[in-house]
Amino acid sequence: MIYTLKGKNSSYQIIIEKGSINKIPLFIKENQKVMIVTDDGVPSLYIDQILKLIKAEVFIFNQGEASKSLATYTKLIERLSKLNFSRDDVLIALGGGVVGDLTLFSGSTYKRGIKVIMVPTTTLAMCDSSVGGKSALNSNSFKNIIGSFYDPYVVIVDVDVLKTLDKKHFYNGLFEALKMGMIANEELFNYFYLNTYEENIERVISLSIFHKKKIVELDYLEKDIRKALNFGHTIGHALESYYKFNLLHGEAIAYGMMLSLKDKEIKDKLQVALSNLELKPIKLPKFNELKGFISNDKKVESDLINFVSVNKIGSYTINKISINELKEIIEVD
Repeated sequence: MIYTLKGKNSSYQIIIEKGSINKIPLFIKENQKVMIVTDDGVPSLYIDQILKLIKAEVFIFNQGEASKSLATYTKLIERLSKLNFSRDDVLIALGGGVVGDLTLFSGSTYKRGIKVIMVPTTTLAMCDSSVGGKSALNSNSFKNIIGSFYDPYVVIVDVDVLKTLDKKHFYNGLFEALKMGMIANEELFNYFYLNTYEENIERVISLSIFHKKKIVELDYLEKDIRKALNFGHTIGHALESYYKFNLLHGEAIAYGMMLSLKDKEIKDKLQVALSNLELKPIKLPKFNELKGFISNDKKVESDLINFVSVNKIGSYTINKISINELKEIIEVD
């Protein structure tokens, strides 16, 4: 399966195919320098596999949201500069959402733009973060407060690499696919509701990417309908920050989706789907403990939140609400 996404200034391919990691040499020119950017949670066998295909430098940082920082970014930029990487050279983002965010942001800013090949190795990166051209860093406990829009050169989704992904991180990204089902596609939602997602994992990933692609092409800079992709994220990002990123992104979004729903029938269905993804209940903080994080979220404009609601599975509405109105909806207190 190959999709073509029409980005801001160019189009790029999203290749969804088992074994597609072996296609990387097709996108590298003979004299280009290459830097593989990855973290220490990515199995070395994938680094070795790429190094058998092409000549490349390797930049490895500590796994986790804490590394999505200006400090790690600076180390990568300094490494690229020391090795005399030019705008004609290539970065390969090999890993999950943190690797993708850090690499794409670095690619967008190093010498005003260097090619980035996205090779997601987690469900989170495959289903969501590697597609759409968004990149971000965290700062002072605030999630994604620094960022840019920048298209990758190509996205290579090799479902085979999920074989080495641990269960917790396997589920983590599927919460984002479930979100996409909630706002855009009931078939996708039902794979989770009926607990048939594992045997249909390639279909789940393809559907999630397809619907994100459609939304991004209509609203690249997130001025309108792309905001729908933030369903569950207003409260989810606040929870991530509150728990100092010890809560996985997908888990936080899952709790955020539940808290964002009013309709009992939909809420009950979502609870079944989340149980099938083995989401455990947690004690939620009081609203006032989250308020500061919510106020600094990028979805807040002129003290109003672009809040995404789902009143029917497969569709959504976006409304501007106040912080106090959000408090009434999620009823954390």
